[in-house]
Amino acid sequence: MWKRGARDLGRMIESGEISSLEMTRYFIERIERLDGKINSVVVRAFDRALRKAEEADRSKERLSCLHGVPITVKECFWMKDTLSTCGIRDLEHFRDFVAPSDSPLVNTLERTLGCIIIGKTNLPEHSADIQTYNRTYGQTRNPWNVERTCGGSSGGSASAICAGM
Repeated sequence: MWKRGARDLGRMIESGEISSLEMTRYFIERIERLDGKINSVVVRAFDRALRKAEEADRSKERLSCLHGVPITVKECFWMKDTLSTCGIRDLEHFRDFVAPSDSPLVNTLERTLGCIIIGKTNLPEHSADIQTYNRTYGQTRNPWNVERTCGGSSGGSASAICAGM
């Protein structure tokens, strides 16, 4: 299933081939099994995602072709009650910052499109570098060769996609 695109996953949910809850559980299991060596999904929102997936399955209205599809967002985007540090340890304001609300992006993904956010991916400090390392979460690795970098800026996102998470 993980080799399919997001729209294909949405079609699977819409057709009843799989429920959003089953798909969310599938991707959570992949993250739990594979991410220990890669370190890409650094903030996990599994309980929230499972609740949202159940809601998506109960909903009679499909909000978009991505309704019920599990996704991740970069750690810097605010998601209520989750860490949103931008990987910054030096500035006290960022070090342990927990978002008091959802960012406009998260609102759009969840409320307008019906996506299920299962976690937040690693990023370089200040969200800007050619590799994905910060002192808050550490190094994200290339899932095909953990001795190599995954690149920067969205390296956590890229590694999660390549590993099918």
